[in-house]
Amino acid sequence: MYWPRPCPRLSARAMAVALLLAPSFAGVAGLAAAATQGRADTYYTYCLARQAWFRQDYPEALRLMSEASAADPDSSDLKVDLARLHLDLNKTDEAMTVLRRAIELDPNSAAPRRLLADTLLTMALRDGTEPALVDQTIEAYRETVRVDPNDAEAYLNLGKLLASRGSFPQALESFRHLLELLPLSEEGLTLDAQVLIKMERQQEAVALLADAVLKRPKSAPLHLALLDALEAAGDRQGVERACTAMIEAGIEPMRAQFTMARLLAGRSDHSGAFMHLSELSRLLEEQPSNVTDEDRAGIQLRMIQELIEAQRIPEALQLARAGSVRFPADIRFLLREGEALLLNGRTAEAEALFRGEVLGDPKDSARSHQVSDVYLAVGALSESAGRLDEAETHLKASIEWNPVNSSALNYLGFMLADRGVRLDEAIRYIGLALERDPGNGAYLDSLGWAYFKRGDYARAETLLVEAATVMAQESEIHDHLGDLYRAMGRSEDAIKAWQKALDHGAAKADAIQSKLDTARRLAPTKP
Repeated sequence: MYWPRPCPRLSARAMAVALLLAPSFAGVAGLAAAATQGRADTYYTYCLARQAWFRQDYPEALRLMSEASAADPDSSDLKVDLARLHLDLNKTDEAMTVLRRAIELDPNSAAPRRLLADTLLTMALRDGTEPALVDQTIEAYRETVRVDPNDAEAYLNLGKLLASRGSFPQALESFRHLLELLPLSEEGLTLDAQVLIKMERQQEAVALLADAVLKRPKSAPLHLALLDALEAAGDRQGVERACTAMIEAGIEPMRAQFTMARLLAGRSDHSGAFMHLSELSRLLEEQPSNVTDEDRAGIQLRMIQELIEAQRIPEALQLARAGSVRFPADIRFLLREGEALLLNGRTAEAEALFRGEVLGDPKDSARSHQVSDVYLAVGALSESAGRLDEAETHLKASIEWNPVNSSALNYLGFMLADRGVRLDEAIRYIGLALERDPGNGAYLDSLGWAYFKRGDYARAETLLVEAATVMAQESEIHDHLGDLYRAMGRSEDAIKAWQKALDHGAAKADAIQSKLDTARRLAPTKP
């Protein structure tokens, strides 16, 4: 709601006209008195309108304000108040008509331009807004800051609109004007940094926010913005330092704990991740009214996962069982309990749990698919730990629970192919996965690798090239192509493929670099 301001600046039109036309001193005095009386009547009507406005008697307020504006048609200020009243009555079109007239009357007045821009912004924020309206709003704010270069909020809104349209350099310029007026504006600094990140200028965003945090060390929004900028810049050590500082200062501790957990999990420090998640869980318990059971369950499930990854299986089992008691309707805790039992070698207990408590109805395919995914996860963990026979057992169980689990089919097939054993069986498994998902680049790569291991280089090349086309950024596919080309005696092609693998961030970079160096050393010298 727009409340009326104090007295508006009334025009002197009536008095000016009277003075210009007066034939004598006595006439001047008489007309001046009449003009003064006219202005007084207008002001009185305006005051009555204000009183009605405050009483929320909007029809009466609108009648009186319209009367005052008509009595003094050259007053831009009266037009602005009339427009505000129209907006309170949701008469947007009428308000904009009045505001445009106010701008015509006083082109150098910022008030009508700002109110017009704000009104257009309200309209532009609605769903299904036409781009032309956004452009119109942007132009209105540009005119506002032209007339009043000290309007910080207008610069803020202008920058937001430009950023939403993808005009990042112009948005940045607007935010910089804002920060000249309000150097420590949290919103301005945060938006400025976000635009810099969009422009791939992450280090500038980090520097901007780091300086702001030094100046306002208790500002939670600035700390969070700095955290986002550091993550965008890929500065993991910086993220860790920022999180530690936030935790020590008690600033947004839940966000900081969660970020630290994610960071450590990415470094395979799963025990460290579990520690931070445990602290996050404790903080959640301290705010029972602000946190849902879904949030609490989600954090506890992540804690179980980190314990499993850290191979702290008994603790994971205990926490999963506690979760089932606390969240009895959440089947995910039973699934994690079964996963922990499998990893603990208690296969019969896990099977009984799945069939007795998880599955319930044997026709429930959704539940059986969930169990299949558990066996797949356990198989993958066993394979990464080098327990290949155990991994194969779990992967086959995954397929038994869900015969069309293409991920399990591909995983088992590739595991066999990579070892160069039972290649026909491997090809059959991967072929079944491809039947479910014919264009999957990972499955094409697996099948190509299996044919390579079987010595069918022509078919392997067809499949691996197709896989590289589908997943051009996947380094392992290029590594496989390099190995294939080397076996085919195509050294130059092998070198190119291995170089692509390195360019795309291969996990086994040292081994690929060694193959690449050897190939280059043995390559014939061109005349």
